[in-house]
Order: sequence, then structure tokens, then C-alpha cells
Amino acid sequence: MFFATVTVIGLAAIAAVTLIGRREGVFCGPHLVRVKQPTSPIDEAERILARRYVKGEITPEEYDRMMAILGR
Repeated sequence: MFFATVTVIGLAAIAAVTLIGRREGVFCGPHLVRVKQPTSPIDEAERILARRYVKGEITPEEYDRMMAILGR
């Protein structure tokens, strides 16, 4: 009885870690591999601009002007 309980709890823990890891993009497939999405310098610049805009560091006009410079 004890072994069955421990087995069920262990399997539930493994399933939870796997599901949460996949949802968060930490694990890929059956192997525990950290997933690193390739990013271009333009994509990174857009993310930085978006963060600065959301924080209120730049105005909508500045954001639009800088995005135009990036060609987007």
C-alpha cells in the first residue's frame, strides 16, 4: 500500500513538473533541454522599444518614429 501511494505521488509530481515546464517553454520533448528561441537584433530592438513604451519612458510619437527607423 505504501509503495503504491509513493508511486502515484511521484508520477503526479513528474507530470506536474513536465506540464508546467512545457507551458513555460523550459523543456522540449522528452529530453530536459532548455529552449532558446533565436532572435534577430531587430526583434530585440522592438522588444526593448515596447518595454520602454509600456513603462512610459517614451511617448507614442517617439515609439512610432523609432519603429519606422527599424523598418516596421
